[in-house]
Amino acid sequence: MAGAVMHDDQDAAKPPAGFAVSDRREGDLGFLAALTTKLAVAQGEAEILGGFSLTAVERFCATCAIHLIGADGALTLGGFAHQPRDEAGRVYQAISRLVASKLGPLQQVSRGGDPLLLRPEIGAQAPLAAQQRQGQYLLDAFEGRALLLVPLLVTTSVIGVVSFAPPPERESYDDAAVETAAVAVRHLALALENARSIARERRVTERFGYLEKAKNELFTTLEPEQMLQRVAESLVGPLADGIIVYTVDRERLQVIAAAHRRTETAALVAGLIGTQPLKPEGERLLLEHLRTHESVVTNVLSHDDLQALFRSSSLPLIEALQPRAEIVVPFFANDVLAGAIVAYASRDDFGPSDIEVFQEIGRVSTLALDHARSFARERRLTKVLQEATLPAGLPTIKGAIVSAIYSPAATELKVGGDWYDAFSLDEDRVLLTIGDVTGHGLQASAIMSKLRHTLNAVALYENNPSAIIDAAENVLLRRFPNGIATAFVGIYDSRDRSLVYSNAGHPWPIVRLEDGSLQELTGGRGLPIGLRWMNPRSASVATASLERAVLLVLYTDGLIEATRDPIEGGRLLEASLREDAALHVSAAPFIESCCVDGPAADDVTLLVLKFADAVRWSFDVEDMTMARRFRANFVEELKARVTASSDIDSAELIVGELLGNVRRHATGHVDVALEFVGHKAILHVVDRGSGLSGRRRTQVAPLSEGGRGLWLVQQLSRGLRIESFPRFGSHVSAVLPVDVGERSPVEV
Repeated sequence: MAGAVMHDDQDAAKPPAGFAVSDRREGDLGFLAALTTKLAVAQGEAEILGGFSLTAVERFCATCAIHLIGADGALTLGGFAHQPRDEAGRVYQAISRLVASKLGPLQQVSRGGDPLLLRPEIGAQAPLAAQQRQGQYLLDAFEGRALLLVPLLVTTSVIGVVSFAPPPERESYDDAAVETAAVAVRHLALALENARSIARERRVTERFGYLEKAKNELFTTLEPEQMLQRVAESLVGPLADGIIVYTVDRERLQVIAAAHRRTETAALVAGLIGTQPLKPEGERLLLEHLRTHESVVTNVLSHDDLQALFRSSSLPLIEALQPRAEIVVPFFANDVLAGAIVAYASRDDFGPSDIEVFQEIGRVSTLALDHARSFARERRLTKVLQEATLPAGLPTIKGAIVSAIYSPAATELKVGGDWYDAFSLDEDRVLLTIGDVTGHGLQASAIMSKLRHTLNAVALYENNPSAIIDAAENVLLRRFPNGIATAFVGIYDSRDRSLVYSNAGHPWPIVRLEDGSLQELTGGRGLPIGLRWMNPRSASVATASLERAVLLVLYTDGLIEATRDPIEGGRLLEASLREDAALHVSAAPFIESCCVDGPAADDVTLLVLKFADAVRWSFDVEDMTMARRFRANFVEELKARVTASSDIDSAELIVGELLGNVRRHATGHVDVALEFVGHKAILHVVDRGSGLSGRRRTQVAPLSEGGRGLWLVQQLSRGLRIESFPRFGSHVSAVLPVDVGERSPVEV
């Protein structure tokens, strides 16, 4: 072949001798019939392209290539088939190389929209023009004696070019064959457009499904950072390759959340959180644009000044992510620009449906942030109200030590109406109350405050706990007709360690006895406050003796429901009360640490009375002044109780080694108790460290954790036990080598 010439449709070659024209016509019609059947059952663009090219080489040509026009105008090879198959790979490679060079004839057909027939010029001697050379290259790549190029037309838009190289028995294509090819390509264009329409509809449906998921994430938390991070993670993959969320901080855009589809890049974008990666000049212009409530859409072909400046101002980020397109969508708080969500796509441009989805996410983010700020304001007000209405301090109770804790729900929507109180009625009696108002928010806090003060006031002249509750209900129903609350009301008398109580639908208090057993105070039952009027006779009063008690625990149901499994929560509560450490630290925080692991869904409230014959100290182990004062007090207390045969020096060495061990391994706060049980003195040291290895340890080697100090304590004491509590610390108890008498509980 010396060259190639361009031919219009009328230049088609004559059929070769010996070949029946009618047979060829029937073959072309058979090609169209087979193609119609194939395209009718094909699903998806890839299957359509593959089915067309395979049917073409079986019925109409030796080589079929389908080139599609991308968003940037470049041609890509979307479908290909060749006979014989063992030569297909080589031909495919040759065609791919020519397509990459943007060969003229293909570009001509894609721009002009008319079929083009190429065939070699036999015996041409003169140098070929550039266009003819490109035609010859294309013929050589297809190994064809002729090549028919037909545009893929959808209405008046060309979406690609289909190339046919004739089989060996057909040197070229005549007018009828060109028409057959044109009809076949029209069928292909229609099938592709239908498939793309279905794909677009599916894409839009999927996009709005992802939008619903992202919108749900916006309302699962009221913490802005968590909210936006969850949104970023929900959008990555299905909607974008990367998401970065900016907030406006002093006229600068600062990254608050980030996520990326690829694991290796996710770490990079996560490292941007807290930074300001945009250059000031582009950032200023971008902020001005976003304040108009308009989004920014950029792609590789963007020439708009704002888009170009945005890309250049974030150049390090662009180089790292290599995006093809970006969408920047603003979100607001009280109509003030609060930030922007930036989505990156690495493979495709963002379509209209993508832009619509991200704009909707920006709009809903604005609503979610306003929603979060509104609840945050209510939460702050409620918290202030609760802190103001809960007791500022707890009274001194003869023969007992009282501790309490109130932890508001970690779930932002649930600010409740829990309360506790210990109110002195006289020098011997104290009113103990705990309760839980139904509902959450400011009204629940207001009801809680009214009930607590009413119970205290009524108890000054009324000794019957059930009557005290009834009086409080009467006040409640006047002010809050729909208010309901559970409550426990008891009057503790230190003279005989008795408790007279009534229970208005509240969880039963638990008592730990001297032998370690647990009992629930199940008497004094009655309906909750706000419902008692329905059955006044059902209320009752009970009396319990606490002479053998070492702990009395009042709590609200948030404590046992913190695990979202009340049965498991009840088991954890009972297990914590059986721990001896609860007797030698501030009991309420210890019990909470054993029962609550992580954020609680409801308020957690505890009121604990502790009865034990012990002297207690609490101080920072790093405070050397307090440590020396403790050592002096400890020796003084011990000398006042021990017999002449007691080994005071060894006892002092034991306490020194245990405090030294805390200073080396835990630091911070330490609780020390000197407990007297019969003629034994037991030293308890509880730290706030990470805990020693093992739940309990009774054997300590000189070279083990704790080292020589614990080993020496074991040798000097009459018994050693070590407990570890993962969320609280370690408890070491040592029976001192002394003999002691009895004494009343003292708090130091």
